[in-house]
Parts: sequence; C-alpha cells; structure tokens
Amino acid sequence: MKIIVHTSGSTGKQKCVEHDEEEFYKPASFLCEKWNLSSNDVIVNFFPPWTIAFWSFCYFPAKVSSCSLININFNPYKFWNVIDEIKPTILTFAIGTLRTLFKIKIPNLEYVRNFSTGSSRVYDDDLNNIRKTKALNIWNIYGSTEFIPPVLMSENISFFDMKSPYNVKIVDEKIIVNNKDTHDILKKHEIMERPDINITWKS
Repeated sequence: MKIIVHTSGSTGKQKCVEHDEEEFYKPASFLCEKWNLSSNDVIVNFFPPWTIAFWSFCYFPAKVSSCSLININFNPYKFWNVIDEIKPTILTFAIGTLRTLFKIKIPNLEYVRNFSTGSSRVYDDDLNNIRKTKALNIWNIYGSTEFIPPVLMSENISFFDMKSPYNVKIVDEKIIVNNKDTHDILKKHEIMERPDINITWKS
C-alpha cells in the first residue's frame, strides 16, 4: 500500500511525500519498544490522516502493539476535558500545538505513561511544562514527513543517544539519514530550527 502524506507548510509551501506501508513498521517497532507499549495501552489520535503524525505516532504503533486507538476531533478549548474523560496512556503533540494548549491549561495527566513532542526545536521550558502535567515518561522525538519518526528520541532536549531505526550520521552538524541530507542541523546535541525549504528529497 502507498501512503501519501503532506507537510504542514510551516517551512515553505506544502509538500507531498509518498511512502510504502512497509517503511512504517521499523520506526513504529522502535517507538513501541521505547514506549513499552502493550495491548493495554490507549493512544488518542487527533491528527488528520494526511499527516505523518497520524501514521507514525498513532496508526502503526497501535497496529504493531495491538493497543487501542481512539480518534477524536481536535478542539483546543475542549481538548483537555476530552482527554481527561478518555484517560489515554499515550499522547503525542507537535510542539507548536502543545504550546498553544498549555496557554489554555496545564492539566494533571498522571494516567499518561508516555507524553511525546517534537517536529521543531524543543526547549527546556517546553519539557518543564510537560513535566508539570505529571505524565510518567517525557519524550522529545526527532523525525519528519520525509523520514518517518522516530529517527531519534531523547528524554531531554539533547540527543546524545544515537540509537535509531535508521542509519544516522552527523556531518558538519548536518543530520544525514540513510545517506540523505535532512536539511536539519544538530548543534551541540540539540536540533536547531529547520531552515525554510520548499523541496524535499522525496518530493
């Protein structure tokens, strides 16, 4: 099966990227191992199906682990109430969305075992706000529409542990994944903001 996803357009015009279904299983298995997923877990999905997040953080981890996947409509002003009603064990947000939601409220999420963020540069303040929710495990995930996340995972803003489901190299601070330049920069073990680009190697 071919899966066609679109970038958000935050780094330029929106781009279309095609993946084979088989490409998702290795990063999903890596993520399930880090998250220690079991069939008892519950993932909440509010991502549209044209995004990489839907497939990489929700659909395929649920498929690999046989855990529950609950799809909801995203409404920022009602979101935390819905989450508190469902009480999922897994939550993943793009950092921009999470900052918006935290302006509304920082909830008590003691029932969440794995709370993950990423998609752009993550700062200490972001992770400190996540910790205030009392979620058990906090993850900073690096990946992209072109390179199915997680490419790298960290419990803080620094990526020292280079274990990955991909072949990752750092050459002159450039992140090279499977011999392809990601156009991302890893400087002093931290992911920098992505430069504006309008093409991707998979376009």
